[in-house]
Amino acid sequence: MRFNYELINRRRKELGWNNKVTAQRCGLTPDTLTRYKKGERVPNGEKLAKLAMGLKIYDIRKWFSEENLSGEDL
Repeated sequence: MRFNYELINRRRKELGWNNKVTAQRCGLTPDTLTRYKKGERVPNGEKLAKLAMGLKIYDIRKWFSEENLSGEDL
């Protein structure tokens, strides 16, 4: 299992948010969000929860599923 960084970008675009708005809504710094999106870092449990709530993704398993790139419902 691996962390799915693409989910951040896909969901951000669905919501119509830019990087700054996404970081604010998730309670993260823009730099931290960029590192997650580039795959440079993996969020810990606290940061993962912030991402999930901010991006309105309530099934955290989707962050670690390779099947979620197909566009299934979040």
